[in-house]
Amino acid sequence: MQAGGFFATLRAALSHERRVVGEFFAPMPAPAPLAERLATVLSAVPPDASEVVLWVPGSAEGWVPAELDAALASAARPPAVLVPYEASWRLLSSLEDGVGLLGALLDALSAGPRPRRVLVAGLSQGAWAIARVLAEPGRRNQVARAALFGLPGISRHRPDPADPGCLVVNHPADPVVYPMRRHHEALRAAVDHLASGRLPRALPGLVAVAATHPGWLGVFAWSKLQPWLGRPDPHHYGPDLAAGVTFLLGAAPAGEAFHATENARPA
Repeated sequence: MQAGGFFATLRAALSHERRVVGEFFAPMPAPAPLAERLATVLSAVPPDASEVVLWVPGSAEGWVPAELDAALASAARPPAVLVPYEASWRLLSSLEDGVGLLGALLDALSAGPRPRRVLVAGLSQGAWAIARVLAEPGRRNQVARAALFGLPGISRHRPDPADPGCLVVNHPADPVVYPMRRHHEALRAAVDHLASGRLPRALPGLVAVAATHPGWLGVFAWSKLQPWLGRPDPHHYGPDLAAGVTFLLGAAPAGEAFHATENARPA
């Protein structure tokens, strides 16, 4: 690699790490009341729409990815509708907020004056919230298809792999999706404490997880090297979203839209 290319890669890697750290520790404003956000989302759904795509974002994100809307536009579909939950790294409150808002939204859409084909997609913590909601009694019937990207390994809920209407896309080198066998709630609390600046309270959970899952440490370290090598962050799923839209719209069956699927998670 030439000197110019090396320094460009170095600057990009430093910028990436600053952004990640900044997003992790950034103070998040308290979300508006659930009823207010629910009304805002419903107002964004055209009253005559027979189909709606809901996007549940990942941590520290509050927008619909451009790749998702571009794929929908190519298919002559309206843009996706954002589900504006807390979406912070304060996982103890944020995940519950996402589950509550998404569940209320599905109920409202199901109770509407006309039937709608509801398609749901989400990333990371958003995918986790979707998995939680779909596991609730009666919820699966409210969603025609669901596409989950980067579903955290900490999630105890996962779509049935035999369900043709659900697709989980996980990159094998992504530490977020590394399957956690134990300490699920301890890790969730540790991340919450760490993001809130309570390092002493986070340490016991982090140590317990590292001791039980030493392979995760290697996957995490390797993922952090990728930007320094000029490679994309393994937790970046933007390039996968177009094929995800193809799946959501019913043009591709589960398991065939991607090579790196839930079945390819690290052991």
